[in-house]
Amino acid sequence: MMNKAVITGMGPVTVLGTGKSDFEEALFSQQMPEWQVTDQGVGGYLVSDADVEDAWSTLKQDYPNLKMPKHADRVTELSLLGSLLALQDAGLTEVLANCKVSSQQADRWAVTYGSALSGFSQAELGHEQYLEAKKSGGRYRAKPSVSLELLHVTPPAQIAMLLGITGQTTAHANSCAAGHTALIEAQRLIELGLADVVIAGSTECPMAPYTAAALTSLKVVSPKQIMQPCTQGRDGFVFAEGAAFFIVESEAHAQGRGANIYAEIAGNAIGNEAAHMTQPRDAGISVAEVMMKALDAADIWGVQVDVCVLHASATPQNDKNEALAMSRVFESAQKQPLTVALKARFGHSLGSASAIQVVAILLMMQRNESPYLGLEQPVDESLNLIIHPKGAKQPINTVLSNAFGFGGINTSIVFTSR
Repeated sequence: MMNKAVITGMGPVTVLGTGKSDFEEALFSQQMPEWQVTDQGVGGYLVSDADVEDAWSTLKQDYPNLKMPKHADRVTELSLLGSLLALQDAGLTEVLANCKVSSQQADRWAVTYGSALSGFSQAELGHEQYLEAKKSGGRYRAKPSVSLELLHVTPPAQIAMLLGITGQTTAHANSCAAGHTALIEAQRLIELGLADVVIAGSTECPMAPYTAAALTSLKVVSPKQIMQPCTQGRDGFVFAEGAAFFIVESEAHAQGRGANIYAEIAGNAIGNEAAHMTQPRDAGISVAEVMMKALDAADIWGVQVDVCVLHASATPQNDKNEALAMSRVFESAQKQPLTVALKARFGHSLGSASAIQVVAILLMMQRNESPYLGLEQPVDESLNLIIHPKGAKQPINTVLSNAFGFGGINTSIVFTSR
């Protein structure tokens, strides 16, 4: 019999707030992120530097043994912060106090990480400096750390080194489904008995000029600078930074230490449309197949799903395709579940958006409440979705979460309350 994987800690670092308490307070109010423009001229939603500094200051004050790496780009910094906040939220304070996992447990801990771009956008800024120096006839010497910034494995490796974790460390680039994929990998490690505890998460800081220009050329970015998924006037997404990390444990390990359990990762599925790099297949067939496989893996019927949290990237075609998939999946159920589309609240941080989405899901399950969705435009009635833009209170015990990405990647995860 396979082990059950449960989530016991969360560490969000987002445009709505850093840490569970601040994020929850903002999410369940009508607070919206502030549009900002970077020094390089890219507009979107940025994580507050003050929030990050305050969180680091508090952690270092509470746990003076914490020693940060000397050279860490922003992606690695936010990854480390999210991981430590998740450990704190999970009540694993002994690990924080010692800044190490015990030697007896080190190989039973693992790190799974995903990001569409990871440090690429950060390295892009260094490349601009190189080109400027070359143009002016000067010399530019790249920092040795730049090569590490380009590697997806750097953030999870730094987490492992900081905490002395010698178990499996993985990094992948499953585009905008990267956060989901990190949790799916964590669940599989737990189920197969290859780890007792997994730090799983995703970070994205994509707001660099070339990166932004490339995505804008695909016509998936809102020219109106507002993200309105599942509405009549939706026209694309808004760039955002963000990170979210989780502590995933075997149920036995969590119960053995008396941990608070947010939810069980009850089932998952990953599929590929094998049709187009950026466009979904018509009629939602491939998406529906993945959603149904996740429900089957969790041994859950469609009628048992209380809420479905959509990927909902706010492009006309993608939202329609996902709505068609919903009608296929829940065709035999008496009615569709409540549908929630969250990205108007915190933007689209590419790979980490699906991880931040899971933080929101866990809080929704705790509160039996869906949040204000930030929709200023009328909902697109042609999608035939049950959407409450102002939020709704109802029992939330089972949630189906979707995340899709370029490359035809489709993922779904089922979360159940404990």
